[in-house]
This record gives sequence, C-alpha cells and structure tokens, in this order.
Amino acid sequence: MDRPESQEDVTLQPDIKETPEVAKLLRDAKASALADVGRTMAEAQKALKASEAAEKRVTQMLKDYEEDIRDDPDKLTAFRTRQEKQRVEDELALRDSELNEAKERLRLIDEEKAKSTKEQNAREIATRLGVDEKKLIKYALLTDGTPEAIEDIAKDLPKVKPDEPLTPDSNMSTGGSQSEEQIRKNYRENPNDPRSRAEYYALRAKKGW
Repeated sequence: MDRPESQEDVTLQPDIKETPEVAKLLRDAKASALADVGRTMAEAQKALKASEAAEKRVTQMLKDYEEDIRDDPDKLTAFRTRQEKQRVEDELALRDSELNEAKERLRLIDEEKAKSTKEQNAREIATRLGVDEKKLIKYALLTDGTPEAIEDIAKDLPKVKPDEPLTPDSNMSTGGSQSEEQIRKNYRENPNDPRSRAEYYALRAKKGW
C-alpha cells in the first residue's frame, strides 16, 4: 500500500547542510548587509559634511555682507540688530527646549512617586480591611490616591477571608487566639511591626472602630 504523498514528503526531506552553494549564499548575504551598512554610514557622513559646509558658507556670507556695508552705518546697524535678534531667539528656543525636557523629567518623577504612594496606601488599607491587596492596588491607581478614596473602594471589595480569631505565631505566647487587650498592647509597644499592625487593623475592622 502506497504511503500518502505528504508522509513521503516528510520522510524524504533532507537535512539542510552547508554545501558550497549554501556557503556562497551566506557570504553574499553577509557582504550585501555590510555593503548596506557602509552605504548608510557614508550617506550620513556625506550629509553631515554638507551641513557643516553650508553652515560655513552662510557664516562667511554674513561676514562678507557685514564687511561690504561697513561704510553704511544705517545698514550696518540694522544688520547687526537682526543678527542679535536671531541669536537671542535661537538661545531662547534652546532654553525652552531644555526647560521642556526638565519639566517632562519632573512629570515622570511625580507620576512615579504618586503611583508609589497609591500602592502603599492601598496595601495598608487592604491589610486593615482584609481585602485583596492586588485588586485594591489596581483600582487605587485610578483614583487621586487619597486614603479616603481608596478606602471607599476597599469597602466595596469582598473580604479575602471571613473574620476569625487571630492565632499567634511561634514567637508569641501559645494557647489559642490573642485577646483584644494583647493585640492592642502589641501594637502600642511595636507599631511598626507588620504583624502587630495587621492584627490591630484587622481588630479595628472587625469591631468597626
């Protein structure tokens, strides 16, 4: 029974080897690419030289014209006034460009700082209210970043876990969940400890303080 034509094509497909013909094609392709790069560089260099030459010609023409009108005070004054005006305008344009670049950099920095503040507020509120941190951060980035605005959104999110007694970890006293007084005491003694803060905020959320 004859095999399908597609099966035969796959079976008989030879491995591609670097024959002299293939090697020549590779050399030609590499040489063509290098030639393209060389032409592009040559054209760019040519354009740069032409621009520099044109600038020199203009500068020389202005000097020649100034020399020609040196004996005509009115023309000389008008010419120098125009030149000074152009110089000032060029300098102002450069300063404006630099100022706009600085403003753009500051804008990007402010945006990054605002984003970081929103994320930090969202994390703290998510921990305190027991909601999904990633979701709250996503929504917080769409707000003005104030804790009030983020908290309003957090109140509409479902709780990650139902309220349940908090259990101490290995570096705290054992024997069941901590009392409210113990949680408040831990927070007063070490308010910067992440666990103490989380337990205190969770207690506040549960009690509605």
